[in-house]
Amino acid sequence: MSWPGRTLRSVWVELCSRGGMPKILHVITDTGWGGAERHLLALTTGLVQRGHVCQVAYLVGDGYLDDTFASRGVPTTNLRARSWVDPAALARLIRLIRRERFDLLHAHLFPGEVFATVAGLCAPGAPLICSKHNDDAFFRHLHFRILHRMISYRASRTIAISDHVRRFAIRTGTARPLELLTILYGYDPPPVLPSKDAARAMLGISQGSFVVGAAARLAAQKGQIHLIEAMPALLSAISDLHV
Repeated sequence: MSWPGRTLRSVWVELCSRGGMPKILHVITDTGWGGAERHLLALTTGLVQRGHVCQVAYLVGDGYLDDTFASRGVPTTNLRARSWVDPAALARLIRLIRRERFDLLHAHLFPGEVFATVAGLCAPGAPLICSKHNDDAFFRHLHFRILHRMISYRASRTIAISDHVRRFAIRTGTARPLELLTILYGYDPPPVLPSKDAARAMLGISQGSFVVGAAARLAAQKGQIHLIEAMPALLSAISDLHV
């Protein structure tokens, strides 16, 4: 399935023939400090280092990562959406796409996919890629699944960031299996990681304690409640336990 006007392959063939690099617009819901946002920061940083031109447009939020994106050569645009069906925000995105004449649209997270898909229809010419970052609660409702099936038929490719997300997308019908790729997340590690002993000292935990770490934003979807509920049983078996 191709985007109206040009297929994904034809874009790359055309760019290679003229010695250019693709100009890419990433559309995402927010630029807060979450997993999808951190991934997008690492992704665009790597693309810019390889000579690509990237911009980010986001729907809501205070632009927490705007300065960080800018420092890495990635301009950002706040579309200032007041809701997930804000026509003014959609119009701003359409004007941006028409003005900058992007070679590729890459949408992240469900609201971003909706806006990028509709804006792309109104300003055709660039193929659309959608990244599935989680088993989104949106897709558990029938009307959202129907809407997303429509989006999936406009996407030239859909990326799942894990095998679980891939299986979820296929099971809910929110991506076409033949156009669905699994590409695992990649993050740049911190320049210096403390040793195990140093990390324990920083946290005030003795060297002999049993420590469980969990890294995720505090949201029901991440399941920290299950770890908390398991603590009484764990403490009965391991008295010197820290989470």
